[in-house]
Amino acid sequence: MMTETVDNWIRSPEYTVAGGVVRVYTSSVTGLRGLLVVTDEPLCSLHVVIATEADTNDWSHKDDGLPHTLEHAIFMGSESYPYKGILDKVANRSLADGTNAWTATDHTCYTLTTAGHEGCLTMLPIYADHILYPTLSDMCFTTEIHHITKEGEDKGVVYCEMQGRENDDSSLVDRAVLELLYPQGGYSAETGGKLANLRSLTNAQVRRYHAENYRPDNMAFVVSGMVAEADFLAALSQALYIPLVHSLSTFP
Repeated sequence: MMTETVDNWIRSPEYTVAGGVVRVYTSSVTGLRGLLVVTDEPLCSLHVVIATEADTNDWSHKDDGLPHTLEHAIFMGSESYPYKGILDKVANRSLADGTNAWTATDHTCYTLTTAGHEGCLTMLPIYADHILYPTLSDMCFTTEIHHITKEGEDKGVVYCEMQGRENDDSSLVDRAVLELLYPQGGYSAETGGKLANLRSLTNAQVRRYHAENYRPDNMAFVVSGMVAEADFLAALSQALYIPLVHSLSTFP
């Protein structure tokens, strides 16, 4: 199969799936991948997919919930946009109903759907900045992940979310089955985090996990809708050069 290069993007041969034309691009600089699915629908969707799994460096930490806690922290602001909720505010101005995300056992995905492609492509580099350069401040960890109140109660958005499901009967059965099926595999991990692990989790662990997994060569930006190749590559190139901009800003 023949490939060609377009503005530092290696373009693979296109193919058609369910009526949509799929074009795959890989950055020759960072390995960042972009998938453009050209359809005739008026809505334009963005999915940023990152390969993530439980911390397998030490199996005693596989239930720390690092993929899930990091997903929450991404929405707390980035170095260029250090404000909680800025993503949703900008998304609403781009004819979108906010942003969203999910964490699965082997990947994390950040999503956005807009009316028309202009807003989606405008949001792409802003979303990329949050994903690649989140603030990950200690204050963010305290409020969003876990803290202990003056009354001695465990609180935090992630902690309360997992508290509501850890002892649910279906969750207990699911966890027992996965432990039997994958006794030494990442698929038996509690991606959301077990309560005991969340209580001992630190922000330093979250930062390390981000540095190890949220790399350009470990993610893909998928855009679907009525989008021209030139417009898609222009937005993707802005995301590509975000690391360069941040590295230059560190110089005196």
